[in-house]
Amino acid sequence: MNKYIYRPILLLLISLNSFSQIDLVFDIDYTIVSEIKFGSQSNMIPINEEGKVVNYILTPWALEVLDSLYEMDEVRISFFSGGSRDRNEKLLKEIILPTSNRSLWEVSHKVLSREDLTPITKSTASSKWSDRYTKDLHKINEDLSWLIVIDDNLNFYQGNQLENVFWLEEGYLPFPSFKASKNIQNQNRANLKNEWFAPSLHQFEAEKSKLLRFHDRFSQILDHAKEKMTSLKESLLSITRDQNGQRITRVSLEEVRSVQNAKKYLINKYEISPHYLGPCQKFLSD
Repeated sequence: MNKYIYRPILLLLISLNSFSQIDLVFDIDYTIVSEIKFGSQSNMIPINEEGKVVNYILTPWALEVLDSLYEMDEVRISFFSGGSRDRNEKLLKEIILPTSNRSLWEVSHKVLSREDLTPITKSTASSKWSDRYTKDLHKINEDLSWLIVIDDNLNFYQGNQLENVFWLEEGYLPFPSFKASKNIQNQNRANLKNEWFAPSLHQFEAEKSKLLRFHDRFSQILDHAKEKMTSLKESLLSITRDQNGQRITRVSLEEVRSVQNAKKYLINKYEISPHYLGPCQKFLSD
């Protein structure tokens, strides 16, 4: 039989079956929120963690990106974080999506936490947290063909599951400006490691636009999957790897500036105001 006879049927099956089961799994810390370690900023989210109040701030565009994804019938949103279950529940219940007026806790397909991490047997007590545990994505869905995890830390993933990661690059502490970041870094009374501070203006801007970049790339990944009739995982690899099949490990300056379409779409859709942009208003409104 001529294989082309079945092409419309195959496209229909991809649309109705596979695309109805897309799992987007978001990390929490330095992905959708960041802890404020210095001073205070507008729109902080205070969370009581074991008797101590910890202040968080949303990553720029987190609300709008998550809200627009939640509106897609074929997408299920989950969270997988190394934070405690109690902390994650409290935090997600405080973040309300603008269109549905529902919290991230309410709209989540699954929320996995520190208690759901898998220990790495060869690690030691002195190893970094992400070198002692792994996030097993099969706890979200046994079939990983249509799953993407969005995270700033690759160390939590092993083997073939690394191919499901949309890497946001390393997360940095949130500051209203690059100048403020450098001033605190130079004072550094808390003796924090330099890796917590964006080393350049380019990487500071990349940090502020990282969820916009994912929003833009996810649209490309979906289009690629539909056009090439591949799984979401295969399309993710095609879009985020270079010609040699290697992961693109640094966001170029051109890519930081290429998210204007996603940015304009979200500005028009949500009528973005300074309330949403908070301390990052100047950069995001350029």
